[in-house]
Amino acid sequence: MSQLGFVAAGDMARLYTTLSPGIYAAMRAEGLGGVADSAIRDTLTFIPFRQLPWWMRRLDLWLLVRNTAEGRLLRLQDFAEGAWGAVKRVLGWARRKGR
Repeated sequence: MSQLGFVAAGDMARLYTTLSPGIYAAMRAEGLGGVADSAIRDTLTFIPFRQLPWWMRRLDLWLLVRNTAEGRLLRLQDFAEGAWGAVKRVLGWARRKGR
């Protein structure tokens, strides 16, 4: 299936909330990260979970766990950077005050 075919598959998922088994097979063969990436994500967004094939259900759950973990890691990183900035400001203020 060509890149335009995957674009059409994504549009079909949006408009009709269903796809044929052949389209699912082509998307599975291509996988995430390739030309089918947006079609797979559109399918996961617009087709109800219970209507997805088993491999897409598993992919949907894996992406949910990964995105949750990544979001928590980014929030922790932001917190650490903010705390470090606060420590630097306090230490800078203490140095200026001591002069």
